Amino acid sequence: MKNDYSKGGMKVTDVECLNRALQLKQFIRASTSKHPISNIQLHLTSVKNCIQQEYHRITTEEAICRTSQETMNIIIDHNRNEYNTLSIDKIETDRNMIEEVASINIKTYLKRKGKVLHVCKDCRT
Repeated sequence: MKNDYSKGGMKVTDVECLNRALQLKQFIRASTSKHPISNIQLHLTSVKNCIQQEYHRITTEEAICRTSQETMNIIIDHNRNEYNTLSIDKIETDRNMIEEVASINIKTYLKRKGKVLHVCKDCRT
């Protein structure tokens, strides 16, 4: 159903993708408002600013927050995978990529990827 007309499809939007996009948009808009849902999101994400680059602890207490946090992680993982396909010239000149890589919180990234032993700075072998 998602294929192009020429391939026998109906060009239907992926419903799960559309749902994730709408929930992420709602999550972002609520985080910048003075609406009470903003306070709930702040409480559930347990950080000062509920919008982060990635989340190592995904909340299970509220569906929109959970889906939004998972979606942010999917987006950032996709962006990082795209870096592997770039040429050296593009990597050296792409200002957005440089800023994004520089802003990675290594501790959060390692926790999210399940590499907890790498996080331990006092462990010596």
